Amino acid sequence: MGEIRSMLQEGRYADASSACREALGEAPDSPDLRMLMGLCDEAAGRIDSARAWMEKSLEKDPDHPAAGYHLGRLLLAAGEDERARAVLEQCVAQDPNHAAARTLLARLAQRAGHLDEAVEGLRTALRADDKYAPAHAGLAALLLRKGELDAAHEHASRAIRLRPADAFSQVTMAQVFQAQGHMDFAEQCLRNALEQQPEHPQLRAAMEQLQRVQQSGGDDANTPDSLLARMRSHYRAGRTGPAAEIALALQHRLDRSAPEALELAEVLMDAGQVQASADVLERADSTLPRHGLTRARLAAVSGDMDQALAQLAELFASDQAELRHDARRLAADLHLRSGRMAPALEVLTPLLDESTLPPSTMRMIAQLEHAGGETATARKLLESLLEREELSDGERAVTHNLLGRVLDESGAYAAAARHLVQGGWREPFMVGELDQVSPAELRAAWAGLEAWPHNDQPVDDGRPAPLFVAGWPGSGREALLPALAGLGALQVLVPAELMRRRELLGLPAAPERLASLSESDIRRVRKRYVLGAAEAPAGPLETGLPEATALPAIARFFPGARILWLKASAPALRLHWRLAGCRDIERMVEVWQAEEKLYQHLKPRLPLTFIELETDRLIAEPEAAAGELAEALGLEDPGSLGTALAQALGQAGYREADHWRHYREIL
Repeated sequence: MGEIRSMLQEGRYADASSACREALGEAPDSPDLRMLMGLCDEAAGRIDSARAWMEKSLEKDPDHPAAGYHLGRLLLAAGEDERARAVLEQCVAQDPNHAAARTLLARLAQRAGHLDEAVEGLRTALRADDKYAPAHAGLAALLLRKGELDAAHEHASRAIRLRPADAFSQVTMAQVFQAQGHMDFAEQCLRNALEQQPEHPQLRAAMEQLQRVQQSGGDDANTPDSLLARMRSHYRAGRTGPAAEIALALQHRLDRSAPEALELAEVLMDAGQVQASADVLERADSTLPRHGLTRARLAAVSGDMDQALAQLAELFASDQAELRHDARRLAADLHLRSGRMAPALEVLTPLLDESTLPPSTMRMIAQLEHAGGETATARKLLESLLEREELSDGERAVTHNLLGRVLDESGAYAAAARHLVQGGWREPFMVGELDQVSPAELRAAWAGLEAWPHNDQPVDDGRPAPLFVAGWPGSGREALLPALAGLGALQVLVPAELMRRRELLGLPAAPERLASLSESDIRRVRKRYVLGAAEAPAGPLETGLPEATALPAIARFFPGARILWLKASAPALRLHWRLAGCRDIERMVEVWQAEEKLYQHLKPRLPLTFIELETDRLIAEPEAAAGELAEALGLEDPGSLGTALAQALGQAGYREADHWRHYREIL
């Protein structure tokens, strides 16, 4: 057995496996050999078999600590925490000085959120074996979370001395240096480790993260003030990932009484790093004015709405007007997430007595009043808001738009029109996007297409072409997509992967780009396009909007693909865009018409299956339109599609098909 262990340590896994099987032939009941066979299978990637061998070892010797440890380790890696805990507890019961098993138990405590228990567990492991590097590294990481930087530094250093090549120890040491503000030391630590393991993913990721935080910018680029400024810049631009990386680098460099500590917690929360946010909040001074508000947000993000609402209620009577407002506004938001409009309005109404009520909150109250049937009250609130002289142009336009929509829904069309024409506050739909993905030279190139020069037959690889749904905002697309997706008959391609799929198609794609593709290129893209999506009887459903210049690329990779093109009238679109608050509607109409013209040019020239659906019919007769669409798409349940479509149209705010006739004078 000693020889088998040596082979495993030397990485000679095949030799070790052969030797172990030969030994098992002579001693099939040996728990040690069974355990070693499990290690051989684990090294070969046969994890299920490895677990089975560990269990067989314990069948022969239930008190075998090493087999118990390895089984617990494999269970932990598989996410079976409760089984892992039971096995590892049995292991330490048999061998109280089993430092490795105690280290894994501490990891389980950490995963369950019991930080102090995890710290104590690692200290116990080190009392059993003070040279066990993983326990030192794990303890350093936990002490770092608790803000005990000196102790974290001591244990991380010890871990590296004991096991210099261990990636986790090196990353933890770098994080400690980073928390202490020693960016150069952190970088050198990772560079040393990468010299030994240049392709190690954890080390490479840590180095990339550090370099993003460091950035360029002179000697003061990594001071707390500089890092805060960069974090805020990323956060305001919606780049929560980079903002969170900087927040993590800053978390131990700010005084616990600094208000910015709460800002870090908010950034981490919004980036989805809930535990890191909780750690920052735990260290921050609880007497900071907005600590309770941040704590309530954290409770809400963690799913405990009752606790969040209770914590917010404690702030309603604060002597700080801004804090009172923010607490009530957040409480109203939480009620609305659960569909409780009446409690949301009840929470907000006392704010009407505030002299500095923000316009957005007054509009929110007006919307809730209108939704509750108190349209006159809503109209009065919005008209009083428009009387404020200090209202900015942007706020004034938003308020005109909301008042116009309230009046429209109550049937006061003439009054609504007067406000809608003053309510343009939103950037025009699609215009900027099409400038990026459909530049003028590309449109001109495809407008010159006279005949399709490529294969027009479906590719024989057993992969169905996706269904693409095209249509501008106001065409009904935003209602039709969820109705189709909800049927379960289509394989929905997730929006988060849209950019990857567009890159696979090479968009924006010029004619010469499509001409250069080989058959193997096409087959490779088709395979990767639906990667990770579950199969469905009616094939894939693309959630991204295909512009007209994308149609040739779709035809190249997916000959015969179905393109569902929604056809809306200009007056209906104009009104939809007015109600949505869009500016520069004439520019939108111009771009929409150009898109329609290119579509009409390409339609007879591309090997695609076009299905056209009139928006007016979709709105006026959703069940009949759904029946025709189900037949065209081969869907088996047109009734369910019709019901889902009617409901989605209502939720999206669509009115009768000829609703635009009430507004002829402004269209």
